[in-house]
Amino acid sequence: MTPSHHKTNLYLLLIAVMVVVITSCSKDDFNPDLEASDVWQPNIAFPLAYSEIGIDDFAQANDSTTIIITDNDQFCTLVYRNEVFDLRADQLIQLPDQSVSTAFSLNNSEILTLNNSGQVHISQSRDLQFQVSQGIEIDSVLLKNSSLVIDYSSDFPMNSELTITIPGLIKNNIAFSQIIPLVYSGTAISGQLSIPLHMYHMDLTKNGTTHNTLQVFYDITIQGNGSSASPGNSIQCNAGFHSLEFQNLFGFTGQQYIANIPDSVELSIFNNALGTGSFTVAEPLIRFDISNSLGIPFNARISQLTAINTNQSNFVVATGLPDPLPVVSPTIAQAGQTLYSSFTLNNSNSNITSLIDEQPGFILVQSQIATNPAGHSINFMTDSSRLAMNIHVELPLYGTASDFKIRDTLPFNYNDLENVEQLTLRLNIENWFPLEADIQLIFTDENYNGLDTLFVPGEVLIPSGIIPANSERVLMPGKKIQDHTFDKSRILRLLNAKNILIEAGASSYQNGSTNVKIYNDYKLKIKIGAIAKTRIQ
Repeated sequence: MTPSHHKTNLYLLLIAVMVVVITSCSKDDFNPDLEASDVWQPNIAFPLAYSEIGIDDFAQANDSTTIIITDNDQFCTLVYRNEVFDLRADQLIQLPDQSVSTAFSLNNSEILTLNNSGQVHISQSRDLQFQVSQGIEIDSVLLKNSSLVIDYSSDFPMNSELTITIPGLIKNNIAFSQIIPLVYSGTAISGQLSIPLHMYHMDLTKNGTTHNTLQVFYDITIQGNGSSASPGNSIQCNAGFHSLEFQNLFGFTGQQYIANIPDSVELSIFNNALGTGSFTVAEPLIRFDISNSLGIPFNARISQLTAINTNQSNFVVATGLPDPLPVVSPTIAQAGQTLYSSFTLNNSNSNITSLIDEQPGFILVQSQIATNPAGHSINFMTDSSRLAMNIHVELPLYGTASDFKIRDTLPFNYNDLENVEQLTLRLNIENWFPLEADIQLIFTDENYNGLDTLFVPGEVLIPSGIIPANSERVLMPGKKIQDHTFDKSRILRLLNAKNILIEAGASSYQNGSTNVKIYNDYKLKIKIGAIAKTRIQ
């Protein structure tokens, strides 16, 4: 059995110690103090690892939703954050494809004119009614990445010219107009034009008289050539607006109601809790930050804010929520700006302390949003406008722990133990945290049936760092040296081990009776060495 194999096995035991204090570590090789040669007389003795364990794993801070804030005195606050809702402009208003079709035919007098080689001119208009829902009224839109597709056909046996003009579709102060020559070459005429509408301004008020309406004008000139035209001949045109997107939009978004918007924030500090013992935070708070760049009055509320513990057996509903939420909306003069507001739940205005005392694994949030609660108003939005709310759960690391139970599982797959007769390891611990902890490691098979436990209950107690009177800081570390030996029979039991269950209980200074503060410069320093007796083959 090589030192690297020993290191693989005992590295897991180091992780177990780390879980007890719920901290993070960085490791480097070291030469441990293996004095007392009368005790250490192995066939093989070697160092395993050195750890300086900090605060990160206390929070399980392993993703962007969890951060540790450190003030000038190195005092730590855990902040768990997530987005509660994000209502975008395109979720309130979608512009579906729109089209208007028109067919033009002639009366007997006009047909006679053409057959006598004369010219006929036709002028007509059509109203394109934009089909939108939710009582939405669109007054004007600045388009982007949109297109107008014109399909046309003519079965007149002569040349014609079709002009389409849309006064409400303007770019660079010029109304849209398109001339389409219909050149007869012996067969019916058909074709298609696709015209990009990026940065076109669309006025849907029909000169301020209505909403959702775009007027389209058609001018057709048919040039007679002596051929026979008939009442059955026609010119047809379909104007379709496709892939409509807006850069900005003015109008009325209707009275829309969006209910039961669910989200949650995970409090990873409690994820390993077994539901026994206690863990308190003296001054927790939950802050909601709201940002809004939609020019729409809103009535927004949190219909339920609930804490749920990790085994999903206990729920606590938060109190003190403002109703409605303090959403501030920009005016037309503030178009393009984002306005901010917030509110905070703390000890003085809510039950947040009792909520956090339940050690919730998640805070669940359900929200409701209503637009234009007072009725009709002028609304506006840009393509980047949104109403968003984020939750920040702040847990200053100032509080108590009393026999706070945690559990974790580590994989164990180490079968090269046959040649080891005896295995001893030494833990040399220096603890600067105001926490003491006991630990138990249970080796199990693949079905989590117990095979062996590492320690006698209460055998390993890591003493707390010492806080002198009139101080909030640990000024002297707690220290612990612990040896543990596996004989051959116990080593053989580990051959079928697939997992290590780690169970631990931690208490803050003075048996959890006193609030303590956790500082970023606190460390747990661990040295681990090993001795193995091996059978020489």
